[in-house]
Amino acid sequence: MTSTLDAERAKSGLSAREITYVLHKSQSHAEKLERLEALLVADPVFNHEAINYLPRSEQYKRAMQMSGRVEVLARRHGLSEEDHELLRVVFQGMTGCAASTTLHTLMFIKNLTLLFTDEQQAQWMPLAKDWKMVGCYAQTELGHGSNVRGLETTATFVPETDEFEIHSPTLSSIKWWPGALARTANFGIVYARLILHGKDHGVHNFMVQLRDLETHEPRPGCAMGDIGPKIGFHNVDNGFCKFDRVRIPRANMAMRAASVDRRGRFSENDGVPHEILYFTMLQTRLGFVRSTGLGLAKGATIAIRYSAVREQGYDANDGPTSSTELKVLDYQTQQYRLFPLLAAAYAITLTGNGVDAFTTQLSQQMQRGDTRLLNVGHAISCGLKVLTTDIASAGLETCRRVLLGDLVQTVTAEGENYVLAQQTARALLKELAAFRAGRPIPDSMKYIANIDQPVDTVRPRSQQQWLEPATYVSAFQQRFLHQLRALERNVAASASTVAGIQDHS
Repeated sequence: MTSTLDAERAKSGLSAREITYVLHKSQSHAEKLERLEALLVADPVFNHEAINYLPRSEQYKRAMQMSGRVEVLARRHGLSEEDHELLRVVFQGMTGCAASTTLHTLMFIKNLTLLFTDEQQAQWMPLAKDWKMVGCYAQTELGHGSNVRGLETTATFVPETDEFEIHSPTLSSIKWWPGALARTANFGIVYARLILHGKDHGVHNFMVQLRDLETHEPRPGCAMGDIGPKIGFHNVDNGFCKFDRVRIPRANMAMRAASVDRRGRFSENDGVPHEILYFTMLQTRLGFVRSTGLGLAKGATIAIRYSAVREQGYDANDGPTSSTELKVLDYQTQQYRLFPLLAAAYAITLTGNGVDAFTTQLSQQMQRGDTRLLNVGHAISCGLKVLTTDIASAGLETCRRVLLGDLVQTVTAEGENYVLAQQTARALLKELAAFRAGRPIPDSMKYIANIDQPVDTVRPRSQQQWLEPATYVSAFQQRFLHQLRALERNVAASASTVAGIQDHS
């Protein structure tokens, strides 16, 4: 198998190393990623080959074990904060494990840095970085998610005790889906509507303790649990939480952009844009671009390597006695499906490299209160998130079909769909040839006799005629004959029937 893949690689005149440097931003960055990956490969804790065969609860435990080991290795090797974060990224890319602790560093700490004052960060950041508080990002509810303005959880100021009361007033206001909420997190940055003296001041962020720090049991008023199994995402404990008038100190409100004083008076802080409240979500969305490209790259690589070693069928040009099987990758239809996905993986990942640089610039400007690029960032994050995730998800589905993936074996079993579609085309061309030669054709194909003349299409004149099956049968026949004529012309102009069919498809 290795020799087969080496032979395929030898056909390319491109340098794999040079491409690696481009794909991973620079030579120095690519080599750093390889050094970090070597730390994980050398450690048996990161042997993840059997994780998909474990029960869901065990998958969660294994992912947490590996995630914890990442933190140990980072400290043992004295990694910088930047390299420490890279090690976490490499771990997820290598193992495919999205551990519950990911959101602690990806969103909880970033949110703490961005939205809380220096005094608040002095209280909580050391605990967060030392994992004595493990956080989640509690934004999404049953009724609303990315529509932040529609969130319903409330944070009502109680002047008598100088506290906020966090409450889920409706079924749809229950926090639902946040990662790490079901089992892992003991704190959450909760998105809730700020209510002061009966007036709604919109959605703000609040630091809420969810579990007892000694027993890890949910705090009184926090009805919490697991939302259940997810396909392909068993490692993360996505959960729910219904707040029943949970009290927190007034100082637990994120007060960098806006604040509430002891008398319950609201004020927006000069020089800090209100839009900063949504920036964590925007950052995460921007980060999807590169990770999506790398995800598609992984799928395309697996599918192409499989196709390069899997043998199926014989070369028709060698005659009926040929005994040398073709590699699946030798088929034009396989290349047609997979090579554009490989190209798309490069395009998305390289785009992601540019987006990462832009995100760093935008984050630095936002920290200074400069929002000039914020609208551009919003447009980029929305547009590219849609485009790249659509391309990648459809591409990975194609890869899955090519590999006889789970739940889609019927598109490959007993005849691969692309191949069988060509067989259908052959059969239709055979019937058309019989008709042109004056030979009999089946009654069900008699309408082929109209292929060279306009079809007498039924034209509906009333509402009732639109409901008649004959209307649609006539339309389908005309469409079919149009396609068959085009296929016949294409095959006639091609070097072979196979080439004509493939070009037409």
